[in-house]
Amino acid sequence: MKQIVAFAVIGTLIAASMVAGHAQNPPPQKEAPKSKLVTGGMTPARTNAEIEKAANNALERGDKPSPRFRQFFIAWGDNASEFAALGRYSVLLLVVISQKQEEFPVKRVYVRSGGSEQVLQQLSSWRGEVDPNTSAFRMWGPYRENGFYLVPGAALNREGEMLADLTVNREGLPIVKTPTAAARDRAGKYTISDPEPNAKPGPAALRAFIQRKFSGFPVPALR
Repeated sequence: MKQIVAFAVIGTLIAASMVAGHAQNPPPQKEAPKSKLVTGGMTPARTNAEIEKAANNALERGDKPSPRFRQFFIAWGDNASEFAALGRYSVLLLVVISQKQEEFPVKRVYVRSGGSEQVLQQLSSWRGEVDPNTSAFRMWGPYRENGFYLVPGAALNREGEMLADLTVNREGLPIVKTPTAAARDRAGKYTISDPEPNAKPGPAALRAFIQRKFSGFPVPALR
C-alpha cells in the first residue's frame, strides 16, 4: 500500500498540524512537531475535515482560542524515476489559519539545518475564509492562506526543522522536524540527493504531479 504522511495524498505524503501558543507573540518553540506516515488521498474536502477534527479535539481538551493554526502536506515521487523527473523536489501544501488578516501573506517558508537556512520557492498561494459555523473558526479565526512550495527532497532528510515567517506577529513558526517520516521512508526506496544547481521540475511533470497528488486543489500556473 502506498505510504503517505498525516493526512493525505496518493503517493507518499507527510503532514502534521499544530496550534500556535496562546500569547500574541509566543516565543519560538524548542523544536517543530514530528511527522508520521498515513494512507489516504488529499483533497480539499479531506483537508477541511482534518482541520475541523483538530479543532474539535482542541475544544474537547478545553483549549482556549489561539492566534493561529497550521497544517501541512508534502507529496513525494512514488519512485526514483518520478523523483528525478521532479528535479529531486517534493511539493509542500501549507495551510495557515489566523485570527488576524494582517499576518498574511506568509512571508517565507524555509528549512533550517546545520546552522543554515534554505528558503523554499513558492509556486502559488491563495486566500480563503473559514466557515463561521465551524469549530476551526471558533478556535483559530476567519482568515486562511494556502500555498504550494517546492521542497528539495534532501533538505527533508537532514536533521533540522521547517519553519515559516508571517508578515507580522510571528517568525519561526514551527512546521515539522526533519528528517520527516516520509523522507526516511523514501530513502529506503530510492536515493534522495540534492537537486542539481538551478535545476527545477519540468512544468508539465510538476503540473501532472500536483493534479494527481492534490486532486481538486487549484494547480499553480507553471512556466
